[in-house]
Amino acid sequence: MRHVSTFSLVAAIMIPILPTHAQERGERKKSPNSLIESKDWYRIVHEGKKNSQVMQHLDHLTNRIGPRLTGSDNYKNACKWARDYLKSIGYENARIEKWGTFPV
Repeated sequence: MRHVSTFSLVAAIMIPILPTHAQERGERKKSPNSLIESKDWYRIVHEGKKNSQVMQHLDHLTNRIGPRLTGSDNYKNACKWARDYLKSIGYENARIEKWGTFPV
């Protein structure tokens, strides 16, 4: 059985945020991602630089929950933590889904 990966949560939170010379000078360039409008991209960058919770999430997943081998209790606990966290910040459809079997 495979659950929603906590990696997905961490990856979503850890959007690569590299400062550019244009940003440092206050200039606005086009978004590096053609699917995201520039104004939204800069809001994401600002959020990541000013309000990042990456280290708190990483600390919780690594130091409190611990190793997360597929199908282990820690893996299930990490999935539940990720689901509960997403619900706490407003994601209404956060859930753990069965994916299939993992051959041993």
